[in-house]
Amino acid sequence: MSNRWLRFGIALLAIGAAAAAGYRIFQQEQRLNDHVLAARSLDVAAETAITTVSELKAALHAYISEGQGDAFWTARAATLVDRLRGSLLDLDAEAAAAGVALTETLDLTDRLAATEQRARGHVKAGQKLLAGDVIFVEARDILDAIRLQVARARTGIAQSADAAQHEIRREQAMLAFGAAGILAFATLLLVIPGRSPSFVAAADAVEAADVSDSGASPVVTPGALGAPHTPRAADAPGLSLRETAAICTDLGRVAQSNEMSALLGRAATVLNASGVIVWMASSDGQELYPAASAGYDDRLLARIGSIRRDAANVTAGALRAASPRTSPGIGPTAAALAVPLMTPLGPVGVLSAELRGVSEVDEPRMAISAIFAAQLATLLGSMATPASTAAEPPHGDTAQPAKAQA
Repeated sequence: MSNRWLRFGIALLAIGAAAAAGYRIFQQEQRLNDHVLAARSLDVAAETAITTVSELKAALHAYISEGQGDAFWTARAATLVDRLRGSLLDLDAEAAAAGVALTETLDLTDRLAATEQRARGHVKAGQKLLAGDVIFVEARDILDAIRLQVARARTGIAQSADAAQHEIRREQAMLAFGAAGILAFATLLLVIPGRSPSFVAAADAVEAADVSDSGASPVVTPGALGAPHTPRAADAPGLSLRETAAICTDLGRVAQSNEMSALLGRAATVLNASGVIVWMASSDGQELYPAASAGYDDRLLARIGSIRRDAANVTAGALRAASPRTSPGIGPTAAALAVPLMTPLGPVGVLSAELRGVSEVDEPRMAISAIFAAQLATLLGSMATPASTAAEPPHGDTAQPAKAQA
């Protein structure tokens, strides 16, 4: 994202979306608080109704108890009936929404009021026995039914309130995740740099210059682009595809293995390697013998000899795995690479190289090494046998230093 106004617009949109989501979350939080307060108020109303049922039952029992003032208890019973009806009316709307309507409970309250009037009439007439029958049979059953229905409505209302609150929390979480995702996406667009048209044009000009140049290796400089430039692995001197193609063409004309030393020296220059060795596998594939090399002293070959297939180094590892292997440069030890020479029957050898000036083997060098290895794989049929190779080292430098095998 190189356009400043475009970057500013994306940032503004992301901030606006996040702000809108935050405001919506705030609104949902207020709605949640309202739900909590309403649920608490309804629970208090349900508790009041249940408590009133118990108090009304005690007041009715006092009607027929000796020594109690009839006027006091009849007035209290009437007050409790009115309180019970008010609590049920407060619960009715929410209970209906929760699927547990209190219509039947309100009807029972009306029946309770009529029953209380009958019991009061018997008490005033001095017929306490008849009043007891009304209180302990009819009124008791009505009060128990009211208590049960209020308790069921209380549970239904609480469950409905919990579901509503959970839904609000879920919406808040979705809004929060959405805002976070928008901000993260905008951050990626703003942080990850893009290439401007001028950069692309300059890069195309450099590539065109490389095609027309007969021998120079492509090196991109800061001045060529008009902007600071971070060197890449492909910018390293010597990594020339033109020279790589020329070396592969000359390798196709090689008739004997001792003719490869000069070509391997040119390959080492392309790879910026201090030394290159072509290893040939024995007939049983259990050992590797140096077939040709460049950059090493002949005397070192006699000391190193062959490499066993199970040796703990990148060269043997490339043979075992039939795939390239690398080792980084640590301290005085240089970075090294090993590429198997593949044929339809499997690896018949390994190309190994010890690199200069790099701590890690980069991808361009690995690609060029794979090109060399593919061309060298076609030449091993005309090389000397493993036994003669071990007995008589080829001309040129053919040994790989111990540090390249580590």
